[in-house]
Amino acid sequence: PQAVAAPTAPGAPEARTESACPTAETRTESACPTPETRTDSAGQTLEARTESVGQTPEMRTESAGQTLEQVLRDIVEKLRSVLPHLAKEGAALNRELRRAIFGEAATRRPAQRFQLVTRCRGSAYRDGGGWRVRLVAQLFRRREERHNRRLVIARLVLQALLRIKDLDAEARSVVDERIWLVVRNFELFNEQDRGGWRLEARLAEAPAGTRDSMWRELPPTDREGRVETSLSFSDEGVARLARPVLGRPAVKIEVRFAPSSRSMSSARVVSDLAERTAGVTAMAPTSTEVPLVDDRGITIISDIDDTVKVTEVFRGPDRILQNTLVRPFRAVVGMPELYRMWARKYRASFEFVSKAPPELYEPMQAFLQKEGFPLASLHLCSLWSLDRGRFKEQRINELVETFPHRRFVLVGDSGEHDPDIYAAVARRHPGRVAKVLIRQVSPAHAVDERVFGGMAASSWQGFRNPPEL
Repeated sequence: PQAVAAPTAPGAPEARTESACPTAETRTESACPTPETRTDSAGQTLEARTESVGQTPEMRTESAGQTLEQVLRDIVEKLRSVLPHLAKEGAALNRELRRAIFGEAATRRPAQRFQLVTRCRGSAYRDGGGWRVRLVAQLFRRREERHNRRLVIARLVLQALLRIKDLDAEARSVVDERIWLVVRNFELFNEQDRGGWRLEARLAEAPAGTRDSMWRELPPTDREGRVETSLSFSDEGVARLARPVLGRPAVKIEVRFAPSSRSMSSARVVSDLAERTAGVTAMAPTSTEVPLVDDRGITIISDIDDTVKVTEVFRGPDRILQNTLVRPFRAVVGMPELYRMWARKYRASFEFVSKAPPELYEPMQAFLQKEGFPLASLHLCSLWSLDRGRFKEQRINELVETFPHRRFVLVGDSGEHDPDIYAAVARRHPGRVAKVLIRQVSPAHAVDERVFGGMAASSWQGFRNPPEL
């Protein structure tokens, strides 16, 4: 700076050197800022940039170590937490978008837009002087013409995954039906608004004027349109209405929309309650048959895949998808006859416990009825459940504890982990498990006898075909 400030003659070489050719130090300062200068000029330090993208290097390392299932589950949970807030803040815009995109379908009444599915979560059991029924009801959107394009795309993707060139008419019908059971769970622009609806239930065909004939309000549906609860019915009412269904005593439970069906806790009910509740009572109730299980007796707890239904899990994902989404369900030869014989001879009750997803509940139930299996409850596990790995063992333990005076026969297969799970249950409840039966699915998947180490030889048995039992 002193050299620049010194007076010099115009055009002198020294002046030209200083003004046109800065020194190395000057050039460094003016044209080549240091890393610190560049950082300052950008307005952010390395730490600030790291913070601005929301992750430290350690956080990125942790996220990279997550499994695909964990990452997908995190994404779904974040979307679920954000979407209701967006819907609440932009309710008016949301309705306009739905009308613009979906036309009349967006403003249809509940009876037109929703399908109400009802099922029991386990068999009814005695509770004090009455019967306790655990009930699950869920709202799904109805299948309509406008959904066909999505189903065609999903079908083509499935065909590409399985390397299937073409599907016959029967296979296309099966694929469309089962893909729809998954697709109907997803909503666009909060299209169906399934949360906050009030349902009510009663014992079907109960004499008018009795407590069991009165409609009882259930808790409001959650954001997925689902409600799970338990109801108590009188012993007298159940005894009067019980009848045999597929070889087992049962009662029918009805569920419908409540006349004032929208929960007042909903953020949108004040503005459009009249529109949403109009015509609700015109929707016919849905129903489910609930098996009745006494305090004492024998209960068969059975797996489904490769135990009573051909899935061929041991052959890999392609075969699983084909037997689950493309082909009609097929029974394992001899198993329907075996279960019917047990129902007649031992008056046994039945519970099916499987890690199959609940989206398959309806086709599973239809398959069991078509093949003539005794009436049973289905316990299925969500693909997104955090306890999926422990689901089967936990649910079987729950059933054993619900019926403390009954004995149990556990039936599974050698294709996955049934032997380990059943052995653990038998050890946890000594004297309660009468027998463990394991179907050998192939010569390469023989039952490992070491799993049952320390247990009496008569407490378990492997078999290839039902006549061996």
